[in-house]
Formats: sequence, structure tokens, C-alpha cells
Amino acid sequence: MSTRYTLSAAWDWIDARATPLPIEDALFEDIASADAVDRVLAEAVINPHDLPDSDRAIIAGYAVRAYHTVGAGSYSPLSLPLALAINAGDVPPPDTDAVLGFDMAESAESAESTESISGRVLALAPVAVGEGIERRGRVLKAGAIAIGVSHRPLRPQDIGALAQLGVERVLVVARPRVRLEVAETLNPMLRALIARDGGMVGEPPDLIARLGWPDEPTPERFMDGVAMRPGDGAGLGMVGGIPLIVLPTEPLSCLFAYDMLAGRLVRLLSGRTPALPYTTTRARLSRKIVSGIGFVEMIRVRLVRGQAEPLGSADTGGLISAVHADGFVMVPAECEGFAPGAEVTVHLYGLLV
Repeated sequence: MSTRYTLSAAWDWIDARATPLPIEDALFEDIASADAVDRVLAEAVINPHDLPDSDRAIIAGYAVRAYHTVGAGSYSPLSLPLALAINAGDVPPPDTDAVLGFDMAESAESAESTESISGRVLALAPVAVGEGIERRGRVLKAGAIAIGVSHRPLRPQDIGALAQLGVERVLVVARPRVRLEVAETLNPMLRALIARDGGMVGEPPDLIARLGWPDEPTPERFMDGVAMRPGDGAGLGMVGGIPLIVLPTEPLSCLFAYDMLAGRLVRLLSGRTPALPYTTTRARLSRKIVSGIGFVEMIRVRLVRGQAEPLGSADTGGLISAVHADGFVMVPAECEGFAPGAEVTVHLYGLLV
């Protein structure tokens, strides 16, 4: 019987093989900013100009001189010698220094009039110099870091900010290439998981994921069996200097072996955090979980009225149990399970970080 290595030992092995390559080895890609969603920046984006690039109104109202409004009130309105209707985002005229909101003013002749005619606008409250105006460079100065390097993939709002700044191209971490040698029925699931983690199926490979150990070339076997359920038949090795993740043939075990092992390496190589890409929530168990000592077990659960309902044991139910589950609970190797009512952490399917 093969030795089962701990999951933490497997993670240490994987992490040691995710050392970033030097830039000349094509670890990074220069791509159009519009195509960079869900990619990880390889270098910070520097703001090319002040943001905003000029003073701008942040509310709709009247551009005025602030001192003209001193002493104004709802019972003592002041007629303004200068009041120019302006929309949020407009550049205030150079002879004004504040914006008086429409709710703080009224027309001397018609409440609906917004004409820019001196003496026809009454101030109902005072405004200070700069009120209603965002000064040039207030959001971000030229030369400041607009978006820094982190393990977080770029989101749609990040892409929008790049467009606003006029940044047309960015340097991102290249997608690691995975050679898949699996059954045809497992291929779609694994391709989707690899894409989710920032990788791609392609050649030459940065990682090989296959069912079973290859006969040729002879692999270096570092771990044959990992103490986790489902997925204890997984293995870790090297082939020609390339990391090899051996996945179990059973679909549910294959899913968890990918998530815990191969996915971790793909996430690291793509510049992301190695952590599981699921958001978590806390919930109390509706009934007990029984677990074996020595194995990390992933128990699928369904959330029912705020409680986590286990869907059988770690190895039962097949892939359909993951389809019917809202997420899973990880039971540590040293734990025999959890009692009914115990508060546990649920890794939620379908809600990525």
C-alpha cells in the first residue's frame, strides 16, 4: 500500500515549484488593457496625468463666487451677481470658485429657470470656496500608482479605470500552459477549472495533469497518494523538469484533486493567491459529520434555512453530490468530525474571489 502524504506536505512541494521565471522567459505578456480583465498585473500601472485633469464640478448647480453667498439663508436670500448653471463633471468658469447646488438656490423670476443671467438667481445658503468642486489631481496625481501589483485579477471596474486614464496596454502575468492527459468526459470540467484559475490548456506545458503515472518518459515520483478524501489517489512528480500532477479517474476525486493540488499550482503560476478560489461563510451543522483521522476530508453540504446540511460522507455521492451542494466543509486530518450545531466554514461553489 502506497504511503499517503499530508496535504500540507503536498502544498509545500507545489509552492516550491511555483517560483516565478525571469522576464526574458516570457513570464509576462504585454496586452491591450481592454483584454486584461481577469488577468494579474505584472507591474504597477502609473497614472499618466492628473485625475481629474482639471477642476470639475461634482454636483449640478450654479458656478458662483463663494463670497457672494456669505450671509445667505432661506429667510434672507441673496441675489447673485454671477451664477452660471453647470452640470456635474463640467469645468467651472475661471472667475468662479464654488458650486451652489440647485437645492440651495432659486430663480428670482421662476423656480424652473436655470438661465445664466446675473441677478436672477437667489442663494438660499452660503457655500465655501471650493465647495462642490473637485480640484485637479485630487483623485490621483500624475506619476502616482493607479493600480498596484497584487494577487487579485483585474475586474471590470479596473478595466474601466484604465480606459479613463488613457492606459492602452498593460503588462500581465502570462497564462500557465497545462497539458491535459485525461478521459474525454473529464476534459470539459478540467478546462473550465484551469481557465478559472488563470491558466490555459496548451503547449509547451508548464504543468502536466493526467490520469495515472506515465510509462514513458519515466517520471520522478515524489508523492504517490495524498491524505485527502475525495482525491487520495492523486500523485505529485516531475517529468523532464515539468511538474506532474496525477489525478484520480473517479470524477469527484478528480475535481477535488485538481482544486487542492493542480489548481493551486496553476493559481500560483498565473500570479494569483494559492488559496482556494471560493468565498466562505459560517454556518451551523444541521447534523453531525463523521470523519476519519489522518485524512483531510471535504464534505459537500447544502445550505438550508441558514444551516449546513451534509450530503453524505466524503467519498459518497459522486460528482452529482457536488452539483447538488452549495459548497463543502474541510475537516482537518486530526479531527473526527463535527457535532450537530457546530459552527463550520463552508467554501461556497459558484462565488469566486
